[in-house]
Amino acid sequence: MKANLSVMAIFFVLVELFFLVFPGLQPQILKSKQEKAAYSLERSETHYYEPGLGAVFKPDVEKKLASQSEFTFTVRTARLGDDRIGIRGDPGDGSPWGVMLGDSFIMGEGVEQDDLCAKVIERTTGKKFLNLGQSGFSPNQYELIYRRMMKVHRPKVTVVCIFLNDFEGRPDTELLKDNVTSRWLIDSRSRYARTWLEKNIFTYRLLHTGVSLLKVGGHPSSKAASRSKFELIKDKDDEAPHVFGFLLDGKDEATCVDDKTDPWRAAVQNVEGDLRKLKADAASIGSRLLIVYIPQREQVYTHILGTRYKISPSMDAPGKALEMISEKLNVPYLDLLPVFRAQSGRRLYWRVDGHWNPDGNRLAGETISAWLTRKGWVKD
Repeated sequence: MKANLSVMAIFFVLVELFFLVFPGLQPQILKSKQEKAAYSLERSETHYYEPGLGAVFKPDVEKKLASQSEFTFTVRTARLGDDRIGIRGDPGDGSPWGVMLGDSFIMGEGVEQDDLCAKVIERTTGKKFLNLGQSGFSPNQYELIYRRMMKVHRPKVTVVCIFLNDFEGRPDTELLKDNVTSRWLIDSRSRYARTWLEKNIFTYRLLHTGVSLLKVGGHPSSKAASRSKFELIKDKDDEAPHVFGFLLDGKDEATCVDDKTDPWRAAVQNVEGDLRKLKADAASIGSRLLIVYIPQREQVYTHILGTRYKISPSMDAPGKALEMISEKLNVPYLDLLPVFRAQSGRRLYWRVDGHWNPDGNRLAGETISAWLTRKGWVKD
C-alpha cells in the first residue's frame, strides 16, 4: 500500500514538474483554465464589489495586467464623480460630449489606454468621450452605471455597445444589491484557494475540467455542453491558429446561438427591457442614444470557420435581434459585423482571448466616429 502511494506521489510530482517546465504542451482547454485563474487572481486586486451595481474597477488604480499569454496592458482608472466607482480613463474637466457603455470590449481588454475604442472616437471627432465600460457587465448594469454617471455629467451622445454574451448570463438586478456575481471577484479564502490551485496545479485543472465537461450548461440557447465546440483553426495565410468557440445546431452547422429556443427569446426580451430603460434615462438628460452591435470573432472569421463547418444562417441572429429591438424602440442602430467581415483579412481580434486587439478597437472607433459624423451628430 505504502509502495503504491509512493509511486503515485512520484508520478504526481513528475507530471507537475513536466507541465511547470513545458506549460505550452498542455491541452488548450487547460491552458485557458490556467489563464482564467490567473486573470481572477489579478483582477481581484483592481476590482471591488459595489452594492447595487456589481464588480467594478477601483478608482485611482494603475496596474500592469499580464494574465493572458497573448498580451500585457496597463490599466489606469479615475473616479466617476464623487462615487467610489473607477472607470478606465480620465473624466477631465467639464462634462464629456459623449459616453460609451459596454463590457470588456469597451473597457479595452488587452489594449493600452490610448488604443481604446473611446479614445479613437475622441481623436477622430475632436469630442470628449467617457469610457464607462466594465468587464463582465450586462445591459441592466449598463443602465445602472449610466444612472450613476447622470449625477455628475450630461453627455449629448450615449453609445451603448452590445455583444453576444449580453444576451446570456444576465445577473438579476435585485440580486446585485448584495450578492457577488463576478466570476473573478474572489470573496472568500476557499474561493481563493480553488483559484490558486487552478492556476498552479496541473492535476487540479485536469480533474476540475473533467468534472465541468460532464455538466450541462453554457449559453442559454444551448441545450447541452456537448453542442459547444472549441477548436484551433488556422487560416491558410496565418502563421498561428485561432481558438474558435461556437455551437453546432441540429444540422451540424456552426452558429453562435440557437435562436429557436425559449431561453434565447427570453434573453432578447431582457435586452429590450434594459435598453428601453436606458433610452428613457438618456432622454431625461437630452442625450441622443445609439445602439451598436459588437460582432463575435467567430461571426467575423466565417471564411476560416467555414473551412471545416457549414455556417448556419443563425450565425447572424444576435445582430438581427438587436436591429429588431432598435426598430421597436425607435433608436438608431449600427451593426459593426458587415464592416468587420469586409476587413476579415486583417487580425482584428486576439487569437486565443477573443477580444479586439488594437486594430479591432481602431476599426470600431473609426466606424462609430464616421457614423456620428455622417449623421450630423458631431456638428450639433
